[in-house]
Order: sequence, then C-alpha cells, then structure tokens
Amino acid sequence: MKISRLAGILLALMVLGVAILWFGGAFETGKVSPGEEERPPGLPSPETQGKALREDRPAFYVAVGTIRSRTEATVAAQVSGRVTAVKVDAGDTVEQGDLLATLDSQEMATRVGQARSGLDASKAELADAELQYGRIKRLLPERAATQVQMDAADARLKQARAAVAAARKKVEEARIVLDYTQVRAPMTGVVSKREAEAGDLAYPGRPLFVIHNPKGLRLEASVREGMIGRVKRDQKVGVDLTALSTTVDGTVEEIVPSADPLSRSFLVKVALPVTGGLYPGMFGRLRIPLEARSTVLVPPAAVSQVGQLRTVRVLKDGRWVRRYVTLGESAGEQVEVLSGLDGGETIGWDPMPVPEAAGEEETDEGL
Repeated sequence: MKISRLAGILLALMVLGVAILWFGGAFETGKVSPGEEERPPGLPSPETQGKALREDRPAFYVAVGTIRSRTEATVAAQVSGRVTAVKVDAGDTVEQGDLLATLDSQEMATRVGQARSGLDASKAELADAELQYGRIKRLLPERAATQVQMDAADARLKQARAAVAAARKKVEEARIVLDYTQVRAPMTGVVSKREAEAGDLAYPGRPLFVIHNPKGLRLEASVREGMIGRVKRDQKVGVDLTALSTTVDGTVEEIVPSADPLSRSFLVKVALPVTGGLYPGMFGRLRIPLEARSTVLVPPAAVSQVGQLRTVRVLKDGRWVRRYVTLGESAGEQVEVLSGLDGGETIGWDPMPVPEAAGEEETDEGL
C-alpha cells in the first residue's frame, strides 16, 4: 500500500517536471531568441571590390535628326529627248561644267541647220539691198533716180539688216537648245543619286541626278518647344554620329522660327565639320546642354545581367547581397546607375574569364 502511494507521488513529480521543462522551451529546437531574426547566408565574396561613386555630371536633352547637305542640286533635263549616254555614277566626284549625260540631239541639230540657212538667206538679201541702195544713191544727184526710189531702197536696206539680226538670234537660240542635250554639272560636288539610264526618256522637270557638297554637311534636328529656348544661334553643341561611333562639335547655324503644328517642334540646323565617312541621310543626335545632375557610377564589370534583369553585388551588414539596378548611359569607363544604388556602397565583382584561343591546347606548368 505504501509502495503504491510512493509510486504515485513519484509519477506526479515526474509529470510536473516534464511540464516545467516543456513550458521552459527545453524541448524546442530551431527557434531564435526573442528580438532576433535569422539571417540567410550571403553571396560568395567577390575577388574585386570598389565603391559606387556619386558625382555631378553634365546633363543633355537629346534631339534626333538627319544629316543633310547645305548645298544640294537636283539636275533635270531642260529639253525632251532620249538619253543616249550616262557619264557618271552615284558616288563620283564632279566639277562644275562636267558632262553628266547626253540626250538625242538629231532634232536639235536639224534646227540649228535650218537657222543657219535662214541666216545665209538674210545675209544674201542684205547684200542685194546694200548694192541697190548704193546704186540709187549715186544716181540721185544726177537726177537719174527719184527720191521715191531712194526712200524705197533705204527702207529695204533697214529691213534686210533687221532680218539678218533676227536670223542670228534664231541661230543662237538653236545652238542653246542643242547645248541643252549635254547635261552638265551645275556645281562641284559628289553625285549622291543617279536616276537616269541610257534609253530613258528625259523631259523638263524629271530629275536625272542629285549632287551635294560633301564639305557642307549639317544636322537637321527637331527640338520640342519646351527646349527651344536653350538653343541659340552660333551656339556650340555636341552631335552624336551613331554610325561612326563618334561625337563631333557642331555650330547652330539656323533655327526655323516656326513650330510644326503636328509635332510642336522646331527645326534646328547645325553645321558639322568635315568628317570622313559621313553622308547625307545618315542618323545623328543633337545634344543640348542642361543643368548638371547628380549620378551614381559603377564599373561595367560590376553589373551582372540575366535576361532583362541587371544586378550589382553589394556589401551590407557584413554580407554580400544582390541589388537590382537600372542603368543609364555609359560615362567613359563607368556606367550610370539610375536606380538601385545611392552612392558610397561597397560593391564587388569577379573578373570576366578570358576565352581560350581556338586551336590551343591546355598545358600544366611545373610538370
């Protein structure tokens, strides 16, 4: 009886002890103390570390435009005729007066011949009128000719002289028309377009060639009305030539003083220096300076990209974490970060692996 009672007391004490340990957390694992948070493991430490720099950089408003020639001539035929020969191709350099093409001149040459025949007839008539006038003038003092005859001879002489002058004008006109069958360059420059082939029918108003001056190129850009006040005539501005991967200094040459009612933009023309490889029709960007702005810069090697997402490895509270960023323009050997970094953060990156040259075999040194 006493043993059973003692066993019950011991069992009660054991249950009480287990309860105390349970509520005291002795049987709980994997929990952290109150007020603390479990920290996930950080990224591996990078081989290279640096700082995200914050500095003030010049800001620009960019307006797109097209390269055009300040001096451009469209060459068209001045008479109708079949093209018999084309002497130049697109890209050829020509001097003023150089022959570009020839037209069928048979009809024009016939007109010149007819005009010359008319001139010869007028000259013969003039010679006869002068002879008759001289004969009557000698006979008039001897009263062998009348004053009426003298007046008639004088009128005939004047009429013959006028006929000769008119015939000469017709010959000159016919020669000019004949010369129109020789299509010549109106200026020195480069043939940018050739729109004529042998056998084509040419007529007044139809373009045959386009010639531009390669030493007088400029950028024509559309600047929105909110920025036109920042552009002044003779102002020095930068022009990005995308195709040539370069930026040149231009001078604002002209600002058209009326806006396009559809785009609400002004046409600005910027004179460009002579640049090799630059041609009319190419693309360019006009950079209009604005107030300087504060930017964050990092090395391009510090930026990792997966698909459309870009990240930078940042040291935070002793751990390396990945920070999503939005990039802007390149600035020399740095790239601009628009969002994701405030500047001053410690960043890290691993050097890019150098690809092995094709055909080379791996070797182990020290063997």
